[in-house]
Amino acid sequence: MKQKLNAKDFILIGILTALMWIICMIISTIMSVAGPVTNVFYPSVVAIPNGIVMMLLPAKVPKKGVFTICAAIQAILFLLVPSHRLGNWRCHLRFSDHGPK
Repeated sequence: MKQKLNAKDFILIGILTALMWIICMIISTIMSVAGPVTNVFYPSVVAIPNGIVMMLLPAKVPKKGVFTICAAIQAILFLLVPSHRLGNWRCHLRFSDHGPK
C-alpha cells in the first residue's frame, strides 16, 4: 500500500472535514437557540457525531497525515469565520449600544 496521499484522498479528507464543520454549525445553532445554559454542554454534544465522522476518516484513508490535514482545515475554517456559533448574534445585539459615546 502506498503511503503517499493522492488527489482522491485530499478530496475525501476535505469532504469529511466539511461535514464535521457543518455538523458543528448545526448543533451549535440548535444549542444556542435552546438557551445559554446549553452552551456548557456544546463540546460534549458535538464530539459524539463528529467522532463518528472522524473515525470514518482513517478507515477510508489509512495513510499518515490524515488527522493533521483535517485539523489544519478545521483550524483555518474556525479562524476565518469569527463568530462560528450562529447564536452569537443575540449577544452582539444585546451589547451593541454600550460603549464610548
